Amino acid sequence: MPRHEIDFDKILSEIGDFGRYQVVFYCFLCAATAIAVLPGVVALVFQTYVPHYRCMVPGCDNVTSPQYVEPFTNFTIPTGDECRRFWRYNLTADTCADADFDDNITVSCTEFVFDDSMFKTSFATQWNLTCHYQPLVELPNTLYFSGVLLGSVVFGVISDRFGRKAALMLAVLIINLVGYLVVLLRSSFVAVCVLRVLLGLASCGMFQTPFVMAVELVGKRWRVPCGTALNYFTTLGALVAGGLGYAIRDWVQLQLVVTAPLLLLFAGFWLCPESVRWLLTQGRTRDAERLIRKIAETNGTTVSPHLLADYDAGGEEEEGDGAPTQRELRDPVRDAEETSSSEETLIVPAAPSETFLDCMRSRVLRLRLLLALLGWFAVNFAFYGMVVDLPNMPGDFFTNYFVAGVAEIPGYTLSWVGMDRLGRRVTFVLATVLGGVSIMASGLIPNAMPIPSAVLLMLGKCGASGAFAVIYIYTSELFPTSARNTAVGVCSMTGRISAMLAPQLAVLTDDRFPSFSLEPIRVHATAEAFPDTRC
Repeated sequence: MPRHEIDFDKILSEIGDFGRYQVVFYCFLCAATAIAVLPGVVALVFQTYVPHYRCMVPGCDNVTSPQYVEPFTNFTIPTGDECRRFWRYNLTADTCADADFDDNITVSCTEFVFDDSMFKTSFATQWNLTCHYQPLVELPNTLYFSGVLLGSVVFGVISDRFGRKAALMLAVLIINLVGYLVVLLRSSFVAVCVLRVLLGLASCGMFQTPFVMAVELVGKRWRVPCGTALNYFTTLGALVAGGLGYAIRDWVQLQLVVTAPLLLLFAGFWLCPESVRWLLTQGRTRDAERLIRKIAETNGTTVSPHLLADYDAGGEEEEGDGAPTQRELRDPVRDAEETSSSEETLIVPAAPSETFLDCMRSRVLRLRLLLALLGWFAVNFAFYGMVVDLPNMPGDFFTNYFVAGVAEIPGYTLSWVGMDRLGRRVTFVLATVLGGVSIMASGLIPNAMPIPSAVLLMLGKCGASGAFAVIYIYTSELFPTSARNTAVGVCSMTGRISAMLAPQLAVLTDDRFPSFSLEPIRVHATAEAFPDTRC
C-alpha cells in the first residue's frame, strides 16, 4: 500500500490561503503582539530614564520638598559638575549666601535633587543611581537583552518540541508574573535586574512564536504581507506605550498599567489553535486533519479527500534507470507531484526525524545560517542602539520618541514593497545601506545643527526598521519547517548579543564617566586647595 503525506500548501490553495479563519487568527496574533510590546518598551525607554540632577545643598535646599531649579545653585554648585558642591564654612548656619561657600574647595555629594519635570520617578531616583553609579541604570537594559538572547533559543526549542501554542502560553504566563513581581520587589535593585532577564526572555517568545505561527498558517503569497504587517503592530504598541508614559510619569504606576492588559491574553490563548505544519512534522496527522477541516468550514469551503494524502512518502524515489536512491533532506511543505485519484492511500507524518542539526549537515544551509547571523548582529546593533540612545538626542524627549516610532512605518512599508518587487536580498542590502550611512552621517554633523542630525537619525531608524522586517521573513524562508523556529531563534540570539552591547554605548560615549568605580562616595577636596591631597 503506498504511503502518503499531507501537502498543506496545496490544501490552503483550495480551502483558502487567507480566508476568514486566517484573518481572525491573524488579527488576534497582531493584537497580542501589540499588547506584549508594552512592558518591554516601558522597561527600555521610560523606567531607565536618567533625569538631570545636582547635589543637595545643606542649609539651602528644603529637605522635605527640594526643587531642582534654585537661584543659589549659581554659587553652591560648580558649573558642569552635578556630582560635587562647594564647601560650606558653617554647616549649622541658617543663611544661604554666597559668602557662606568657598569656591576653591569642592566636596562629593551624598544626597541629590532630581529634575522631575520629565518623570516623577525612575530607576535613577529609586536607587539614587548618580555620578559613578549612574552606569548601573543601563544594567537592567543589558540584562533585558540577555533574557531576549536566552529566549531566542529557549522558546525556539520549546516551540519546535512542544508546539507553538505551548510556547505562547508560557510566554504569557512569565510576562504577567514579572510585571507584578517588579512592583512587589521594587525596593531591591538585584531582584529587579533578575526580573528584567525573565521579561526579556518572555518578550522574545511573545514576538518570535506568533511570527512563525502567522507565516505558517497562510499561503505562500501571504507570508510577506503577514510577516511584515506584524511589525506595524509592534510599532503601534510602542506608540501606545509612549502615550502611557507621557500621561503617567511614575514608573511603578506605569508598570501596573502596561501589565494589566496582559491578563486578557490568557483567555485568548486557551482558544488558540496549534500550527498545522507543526502537527504534521510531529506525526499528529489526525489532529492536523481535524484542524484543516475546521479551517475549511470557517472559510466556507471544503477540502478534497485526495489532497489529504497527496505526496508519496515511501522513503525512496525512483531515478530514471529504476535504481532506488535515498531521498534528499527537504522541506516537508514543498510542492509535490499529484498521485492518481484511484490509488489507495494512507496518511503518515512528513519526515519527523529531520531536526535543526540534520539540516546543518547541508553545506548550503550552513552558509545561509552564517550570512543570516551576520545580518542579525548588524541590524540589532543599529536598531536597539538608537532606541536606548533616545534620551541623548537633541530636542524634546517625547517628540523624538514619537517621531522615531513613526519613522519605522515607512521602513516597514518600503521593505514590504521591496520584497515584492526587488526580492529579499536586494531589499535587505538597500535597507542596511540606508540605515548605516544615515547613522554615520548624523555623527559627523556638529551639535550646533540638531535638525539635520535628527533627520539623518530618523532615516537611519527607517532603514534599520526595514532591514529588521526583511531579515525575519528572509530567515524563516531559508530553512525547512522542522528546523525553522530553531533557526530563527539561533539567529535572533546572535542579534541579541549586539543588542546587549547597545545600552553600554551611552556609558562609553558619556565624558562624565571616564572610568567606572563602585567605591563608596566620600567627601574630599580639590588638589588646588590642598596640594598634598590625592583626589
